[in-house]
Amino acid sequence: MAGRTIKSVVLERQLAWAERQGKNVGPTGYLDKIEDNLFLPMSSTALAHFSAGSGGELLDAASRPAKIKALHSSAALAVNVFDYWTRHNAVPLAMAFGFTGVGEGAIREIGFERQYPTGLAGNPPNLDVTIRFGSGLTVAIESKFTEWMMPKPTRAEVFRPAYFPATAPLWSGLGLPCCQHLAESVAAGSVHFRWLDVSQLLKHALGLATASHGMFSLHYLFFDAPGSESCLHREEINRFTTLVGQETRFSARSYQELFSEVGTYATTADKAYLDYLGERYFRTARPAAHG
Repeated sequence: MAGRTIKSVVLERQLAWAERQGKNVGPTGYLDKIEDNLFLPMSSTALAHFSAGSGGELLDAASRPAKIKALHSSAALAVNVFDYWTRHNAVPLAMAFGFTGVGEGAIREIGFERQYPTGLAGNPPNLDVTIRFGSGLTVAIESKFTEWMMPKPTRAEVFRPAYFPATAPLWSGLGLPCCQHLAESVAAGSVHFRWLDVSQLLKHALGLATASHGMFSLHYLFFDAPGSESCLHREEINRFTTLVGQETRFSARSYQELFSEVGTYATTADKAYLDYLGERYFRTARPAAHG
């Protein structure tokens, strides 16, 4: 892989998949139609959520097609993995997240591009996927495909001054003092994360704590690939977990790990779904569905 980044390898594999499927790919890696990038047409639930979100995923722009048409689209990855379960028995997904799939452990809703306002002006960041369980717990998922695979500049401003009012610390006021300390350290430039988007996760935690009254778990789901970048990324995930994991109920895993866990509980009814994901994204980690 000399001279090639892990991001370029992942993108090459997505292009190879599209070519095997006979799909027309534009010069910048976009497909002709949204449906070309999805296992199933988007459900009415997902379509409504994406249309209401502020990310503009479904809209063509003057400079590029709709973002979700890109082979490297994180939104398309999330829809391909999660939207299937809005129309099928979601017990395998619930069990992959450590719940029984019945009663309080049953999935009540799967959402996309949800926003949890922090009380500050402007649009809060979009949460890629939310899963609400019968217990009232919301598992809020920040999803990454290739976004994490290039290091972020160390001098970029990651928080507006409004996040740090002098008289009322926002995170501490909601019972998140460790998040408050980390946010202040990142903003001051005394703590650096180059592979993990810590400011985004902290903003999500602030919004979730404001809206969910503590009934949330922040989950980080990422597409992994072998390489030194992956090791550095995981080191930062572990550091973030140590610093604020307990008060945000933070957990992290790769899409490959989730795919394997879902496959453990899936049945033969889910074979086409598993085959699509395995062929497109997880060729070395395809589980076998069972009856």
